[in-house]
Order: sequence, then structure tokens, then C-alpha cells
Amino acid sequence: RMMMFGGGGGGPRGPGGGGGMFRMGGGGSGVDPSSFFVNQQGGLSTTHSGGTNYAGQWGKKLSVTSSVFVNDTDNDNTQSLSRQFLPPQDSTAFYDQATTSDSRNGNQRFDGRFEWTLDSLNSVIMQPRLYFQNNRTNSFAVGGNTSTLGEVLNAASNDNQSDTRGNNLSNRLTLRHKFARRGRNISADINMGHNERDGDGAQYSLTDYFQGDSTVSDTLNQRSNSLTTTNTLSTRIAYTEPLHPRLQMQLTYSPALTRSESDARALRFDPFSGTYSVPDSALSNSYESRNLVQNGGASLLFTTGPWKLLTTGAYQRTQLRSEQTFPDSRRIEQTFEDVLPSVILTASLQNRRNVRLAYNTSTTAPTINQLQNVLDNSNPLSLSSGNPNLRQTYNHSLQLRISEADPAKSKSRFVFGNLTRTSHPIANSTFIAPNDTTIRGIFLARGTQLTTPENLDHSWNAFLFGVHSRPTKVLKSILSLNGGGSFTRTPTRITAGVNEASTYGIRSGATLSSNISQNLDFSVSYQGTYNITRNTLSESNRGDYYTHTLGFRFNAIAPHGIVVRQELNHNLQSGVPNQFGQDVVLWNTTLGKKLLKGDRGEIRVTATDVLAQERSVNRSVTETYVQDSRDRTLGRYVQAVFTYTWR
Repeated sequence: RMMMFGGGGGGPRGPGGGGGMFRMGGGGSGVDPSSFFVNQQGGLSTTHSGGTNYAGQWGKKLSVTSSVFVNDTDNDNTQSLSRQFLPPQDSTAFYDQATTSDSRNGNQRFDGRFEWTLDSLNSVIMQPRLYFQNNRTNSFAVGGNTSTLGEVLNAASNDNQSDTRGNNLSNRLTLRHKFARRGRNISADINMGHNERDGDGAQYSLTDYFQGDSTVSDTLNQRSNSLTTTNTLSTRIAYTEPLHPRLQMQLTYSPALTRSESDARALRFDPFSGTYSVPDSALSNSYESRNLVQNGGASLLFTTGPWKLLTTGAYQRTQLRSEQTFPDSRRIEQTFEDVLPSVILTASLQNRRNVRLAYNTSTTAPTINQLQNVLDNSNPLSLSSGNPNLRQTYNHSLQLRISEADPAKSKSRFVFGNLTRTSHPIANSTFIAPNDTTIRGIFLARGTQLTTPENLDHSWNAFLFGVHSRPTKVLKSILSLNGGGSFTRTPTRITAGVNEASTYGIRSGATLSSNISQNLDFSVSYQGTYNITRNTLSESNRGDYYTHTLGFRFNAIAPHGIVVRQELNHNLQSGVPNQFGQDVVLWNTTLGKKLLKGDRGEIRVTATDVLAQERSVNRSVTETYVQDSRDRTLGRYVQAVFTYTWR
């Protein structure tokens, strides 16, 4: 079978942490039939995309599923943003920026799954994934920092050009063997991956630094190149033995090796020769990291009636070695030994009720981009660099999922909750220069920022969401009520000390949907979210805001195949500056006609944003700042579409 413009594939899989034994409550085919998509981004985009899915049986022993996806996107955007920092004393308080950019991005993806069933006891599965990407971006930005007293500290105009090529290649090979004794089996998963990113850049910027009545200007004119390569090899060997009709044991061994190399070079313009030939050692660096993980563990699976209890204990030894070879030589070696327990309780009860409670632990190693001690000056007012002294993080996760469904009565309930605690999280350390300062050989003019990653104490993340649906007598409708909340506490180091940013989200909503007949249906929905932010370093700096969407949708097929569709949405975002706020009504209307035998064809004309009120605004709250941004929108437009359905 072949389906055009259908599915796609996800990203490559990697080795897990301390859970997941026996593969309880998860799994999949490895080919996602719903991911032929183009990521949304601000501005106006012109996209060409296509793909195909294939599924078939080759002979009696080989089944094949695969997908190919390609897309090409041109994006044009004009963005304005305003950022409010946590002000340490009288330093930088605000940053404003206006940017125009255009980019072209191309993707090519292949996902495959080849399953050989050699006999009733042996099988082999191979899952290759080949992803390629190229991107060209031109941007021009004008920005500046302002102090808490309203004093303009600096201003910069920045012209950037970049050309990046990359690939992500992986293959997963699974070997399975079942023994004659029921429940006894052995399997091996072998994962290989190669990731490469090669980029060229050109930058020209002019920065003015203001101090009283004097102004100091700095010009940056440079060319740069960076190449980052990561190779991974991991194996998971699992042996399962039945100990009792209700008890199974599994032994696992999971070694993994990740090796990354990154080389960055920058050349400044030489006015005497008229060429880019002056090396910049602060922006040039050669770095290599090697992460070797040895993980071994044992699991017990106990089953009684509808209940299953899986307990796992694993020991993990991690050797992290990082080495810099240019502009000077240095090496750091770290060894971590961890115990990784996990417990998973599941049940499949009557009336389609399912319960899953899971506690898992895992570790996360720093990436080479976080480790490499090279300066990034793509924004001269906000510099960043890596930290070779980073250590791995340790994560605890508790997850609850309860679901119940009664299709005959159109009733359902669903509750999902998650709580995660991370020890030694890799957080941002931001220094805002109160005066002209030099740190680690990097000169910072007053008001300029330098951000580096740093391990801090711990962070929290929690999420709870529930939905209840049931039929009502109002127009043969189904009423769905939802509610939930979220909480994050993230540490960060700012000039004045360590700040803990706590964000709370409270959401609730309702949907009344009707399917009165095959030719008539409607829905009315409301969703509101209140966002609260608190910071330990600055009680006065709060990013509280409220958003809601009130929507109405109507679809009808009149006599003679006339199709009418209406969509109204009221979008509100309050608690933000006027230029970034939103209180608009979006109206889309469609008129169409069914055509051909069996209504296989349809032609329709749609007017989008009839009232010309669309605004693309966004608020993001981090542990360091609150940012409001506004992007370019297409505005009111009309389109005609013809569709044909093959049956």
C-alpha cells in the first residue's frame, strides 16, 4: 500500500535512563504516520512540501514500512521585542530590539522499518533514519539596553548572515530470540548515530557605548566557520526469565559511547590587505568530548489480575572526558556513579479504565555546545560562552495517568500529572557589567551581558491536567470540561546572586460540541490561562498575565451540496504593554460546493481574518527576564481550494 502526503517520522531514539524495562505502557512502530509537518514560525512563510508512506509485505518473512518527506520554506519576518530583566541595583533593566530577517530552510527525511521474521523463535528489526537539512538566514537587528533610571547604556546595529548544513543519521538494529520455555527470551538493541552541523557566518555590527556625554564606538567585521560532529554507539542486551506464572525477571546491560568534536574559527577584517585574515582567538576553539556510560540492572515484573508491578534497580558508571586543543590545551575528566531505581504500577480495569503510576530516575550529560569554552558574539550586547566544568544532572520523575472511557454513552475521563526534580541542573549564569569590566579575558562594556551555563542546586517542574466529557440534552451535544495547573522553579545566577524563578499556570476551559446530523454540527469553546511569576531576587518584577480564547465553529451542508463554514475566535492577552497586548476577534468564513459522483470533489473559497484584526504577539517568562514580542502577520486574504478524495 502507498499513501501520498501522509505520514513521516520522528527523531532518532537514544538510550534511556533507569526505567523502561519490559517496555510497559509504551512502544510503537518506529514510523509516525502523522508527522508530515512544517514547524510554525513567526512572519510570512511560503512552503512547498510533500511525502509518501509505504507499507508492504516482501515475501513471507519481511514486512516493510517507510516514509519520505521533503520540504522547502522561505520565511520573511519583521519582529519587535521588549525584554525586562531582573535589575541588580542600577544595572541593565530593559532591552529593546527590532529585527528584519529572511531565511530559507530545506529538509529531507527518510524513515524505515524492516522486520524479518526468520521463524517462530527469531526475528530481526532494522530502523534506519536519514535526515538532512540546510538553512540560509539573513538578519538585521537594532537593539539597545536601558538602565533602571532610564539611561540609555548602549545601542547596536547588527547585520548577520549564516549558511548551515546538517545531517542526522541513525540506525537501530533489534535482534530477538525466544527459547522453548514460555517467557524466556533474549534481545539486543544496537543503536548507531551520526550528527553533523557545518556552518559559515558573516557579521558586521556597530555598537555605541554611552557614558555621560561621551560615546565610545566599536565596529565588528568578521567571518566565521564552525563544524560540530557527534557519533553515538549504544547497546542494550536484555535477558528475561520466568520465575513463576506471576513473576518474571529481566537482566540488562546497556553500554553507550558518545563522542563529539567541535571546531570554531573566526577571522576579522584586515583593512590593510582588504581580506578577512586576522585570527580572533577569543572566538576560535577546538574541543572534543567523550562520554562513556556503563549501565547494568535487574527488573522484576509481578502480575496479579489486571495489575502489574515493575521494579527496577540499575547501577550506572559515567566517565566524562573533555579536552580543548586550541587556542590552548586543557583536559577535564569526571567520573559519576549512580543508582537508578524505578517503579511502575499499571492496571487495565473494567469499563476501559486504565491506571499508570510511575517513578523513574535518569541522568543527563552536558552537550558539547554547553562545554565548549568559545565566545558567541552574534549579539554584541548579549554574549555567551560554554563551561568545561559542567557535570551531569540527576532527575527524579513521578507520573500519574488515569483514563476511563464509555463509548456507548459518550462519556470519558482523563487525568494526567507529572512531577520532576532535577539535581545539579544546568542553568544560566548571567553577568551584567555595571562598569567596563574584563572577565576571563573577555572585555564587557557597561551594560553588556555575558551568559554561561552553570550547575546549580536543584529545579522543580510539575504539571496536572484533567478532562471530563459527557453528553447533554442541549442540541444533542457533548460537554467537555477541563482544568489544570503547572509549576516550575528554576534557579539562575545573576550578577546580584542566585535567583529562583517560580512560575505558576492555572488553566480551565469548556467545550460544547454537537453532531446533530451528518450535514450539521457546531462547537462553542472557551479556554483561559492565568500565568503568575515570582522571583526571589526582585519581588517587584512580575510577569503575570492572562490569556483566553473564546471560539465558535459552525459547519453545514445545505441542499445541492452547498457547504458553509464559519469560525469566530476572540483572543485576549492582558497584563502586557499595549503594543504587545491582544484583544481581537478573528473571523474566517468559507463557502463551497460538493462536486462529482459521491461528493468526491469539493471547491471552496475561504476569506481569512475578515475583520483584519490578527496580531502575532507572544509573552515568554524565563528565570532571567520577561519578554514580549510581536511578529509580522499576513493579514486578511482570500483563497480558493479544490480537493478530490480517492476511495
